[in-house]
Amino acid sequence: MGALFKIAFRNLTRQWKYSLAAFLSIVTGFLSLCLFRAYMVDIAHMYVESYQHRSMYGHFLIEKDTPSEDPWDRLLGIADQQFIERWMSHHASEIKERVRFLRATGIVSNGTSGTLFIAKGYDVESGARLRGESWAWDTAAGEPLHITKRPTPIVIGKTLGSILECETKASRLYSKFGGYSAEIRPFTCPETRLQLNVTTPSGQANAIEGNVVGLIDGIFKEIDSKLINMNLGDMQRLFDTKALTHYTVELKDDTQVDRLMEDLRREARAIGLALRVIRWQDHKEGDIYVRTMELLSIFRNFVVSIMLAISGLSVFNTFLKIVNERTREIGTLRSLGYQKSDVSFLFLTEAGLLAVFGVIVGAALSTLSTWAINSAAILYKAGMLSEPVPFRIAYDFGVYSTSAVFLVVIAVVAAVGAVASTVRRPIHENLIHA
Repeated sequence: MGALFKIAFRNLTRQWKYSLAAFLSIVTGFLSLCLFRAYMVDIAHMYVESYQHRSMYGHFLIEKDTPSEDPWDRLLGIADQQFIERWMSHHASEIKERVRFLRATGIVSNGTSGTLFIAKGYDVESGARLRGESWAWDTAAGEPLHITKRPTPIVIGKTLGSILECETKASRLYSKFGGYSAEIRPFTCPETRLQLNVTTPSGQANAIEGNVVGLIDGIFKEIDSKLINMNLGDMQRLFDTKALTHYTVELKDDTQVDRLMEDLRREARAIGLALRVIRWQDHKEGDIYVRTMELLSIFRNFVVSIMLAISGLSVFNTFLKIVNERTREIGTLRSLGYQKSDVSFLFLTEAGLLAVFGVIVGAALSTLSTWAINSAAILYKAGMLSEPVPFRIAYDFGVYSTSAVFLVVIAVVAAVGAVASTVRRPIHENLIHA
């Protein structure tokens, strides 16, 4: 076997034209597979990041568990909040951040036009910490809620802003790594003092004036056209309540999510509280994410299947041609006493070596291409998203390793399959092959 290995290695250099064809097939197959699969990995990561940090959903939500469809019946009262806060204080060492929310709807007007809004009041300081370094500065124009010093500040979706005749010239907002740079980008509105009109849980009409301090991207077009964010205290004052819609919680160790969720459910049941503790992916708020991921998964699997078939056939056809061109060599080896298994092993070894070298070079080119694409900071429109997002490729070891295994296996199988019929022929037929 040692002699056959040496012959195989020598053949790679002596038969360099044939080796180069197989080598390039493997390199291009690896490069195309890795770049596409790594792009899909980055897309999935972008959506998770948009929910978990940018939208401040953390790892799971806590809300009232009730069959009622009335949103006011689903609010967390003072007793519910006190229990949740006690539970969190007992698990403070495991909780990275928690944010309280109150969400509701109403009518917003700038004096000349009005439209429906969906308001989200939250703990702005906790929210900024949960959003993290990339998204702490979350305004596309103006300043974030946790920075501003203006009274009763609000930020509104860019599409809602355009309905209310607000304008900004800010463009190419995202950095190449995602997120906004921490700078105040100017915007103008005919009227920055907006009146928010709502109906309180007790059925009374209420209104406050909010000062628009920034424009925010609501991620999805439908949400962006209605979104208003504000301080939790101002939101509670507007609706004349101390209740909350839900909590979101992010843990320090995401492997402990299920354990802590079950612990909270168990303790709540023990004192007769009806709490719903659920991952955001399983909540109605995550429905768009789930449906989008299902669609992208189908698209990814379909395209990858085509790419695998093309890569496999390309490698197989290359080795088939190599074996056909070296039929006389096979006949010579057989006439010198080499067994069929020896000849098969020789071509298998050549294919394995070529595949390994091709994968190494392909990995280097994939890494270089990924760096170049990410550095270019290309923005593009992506489906239901309201703003262009960075075109990025992920550095993913799992993608590289599985692509490498596939191409090595397909190269070896292609070599064995291509040589099988040739070694079974009589030696004299191989020797006189034209």
